[in-house]
Amino acid sequence: MSRRALLLFAAMCVIWGIPYLFIRIAVTELPPVELVFARTAGGALILIPIALARGELRGL
Repeated sequence: MSRRALLLFAAMCVIWGIPYLFIRIAVTELPPVELVFARTAGGALILIPIALARGELRGL
């Protein structure tokens, strides 16, 4: 395996695993409704600007 592939694999593992750590912490700190809202709002804050830049929201 090349060095680049190994670094990309390590980055993927970290990116994939971090949400489980945050969920474990958040479940003890937030009620379920607030946790779901925070996850949905966070996703929307990331995805809506991307969709606007690509012109995907014109039909709405």
